[in-house]
Formats: sequence, structure tokens, C-alpha cells
Amino acid sequence: MDVLTLAPIHLPDDGIGNFVTLATENNPNVRITVQENWLPFDIYDVTFKLRPAKVDHNALNGEQLRKLHEPYFTGMDAHVRELNKKLGKESVYIVPVGQAVIALREKIIAGQAPGIKVQEDLFTDSSATPRGTSWPSMPTATTPSSIARAPSACRSLRL
Repeated sequence: MDVLTLAPIHLPDDGIGNFVTLATENNPNVRITVQENWLPFDIYDVTFKLRPAKVDHNALNGEQLRKLHEPYFTGMDAHVRELNKKLGKESVYIVPVGQAVIALREKIIAGQAPGIKVQEDLFTDSSATPRGTSWPSMPTATTPSSIARAPSACRSLRL
């Protein structure tokens, strides 16, 4: 395996380190990417137990979203730095998906995202599942051909 992609929800997550160890033991040149997501439900809850039935995804502006996400991003970045330090080289990389989603939400607020009027249009539910995907079908939902068929909100991530 040359590339391993991980998508943890919150720290602590021992699985990240375990997968890094397994991957590097089998291929010292493996590249490992860790998807740094956005916060489900627009709340910072490392227990992942708070699940409000209704969330107003339009309530927060970009500054508020960045402040809310700061402990998550900071913790994930520090965790990846520590993993690389243990390895003695850079093999683990952050994929800043959450920061990209915040940037897109800022464009929506500013009226600079054609076809998307409000932040809520990005998501299918309170947990902030992206429109055009569903968790059970993620592998097929994220193939290039399915993205081409996805709603404009999903395609607009290219802004």
C-alpha cells in the first residue's frame, strides 16, 4: 500500500496511531492522510453524544465557525506532528476538509457561491451530512462519475 487515508471524527483516537504503525511497518515510504473534518451538528463534542434534532447551520458566521473548530484543528494538527516525530520523518499529512467547508460557508454567506443561497443547502441533516452523499454509500458517492451527477451544492466545492 502506498497511500492510506483515515477519516477520524474526534481525538483521542488510538486507531490513527495503530494504522500509522501498521502501514509504516509494511511500507516505510507510505503516505498517510488524515481527513480533518468539520464538526458534526456545528458543536464541539469529543464524546459525540450530543445529537440535537435541529441545528440552524445558517446561525454561525465564518469567524464563529473557525473559533468553534479551533480546538479540533489544533488537536488534530498536534497529533499528526507527534506521529511524524515518532516516525522520524513526515509520513502523515492533514487533509484540511473542515477548513475547506468553512471557506465555502463563508463564500455562501458573502453571496459568492453560485447556486447556493444559504449554508443549510450544503447539508442533508442536523449532523451536517453533505448533500449528495449518504454514509452507507460513501464509496460510490465520492467517485468522479457520481460527483458529476451530484447536486450543485456538492459540485460547488470547486469554488
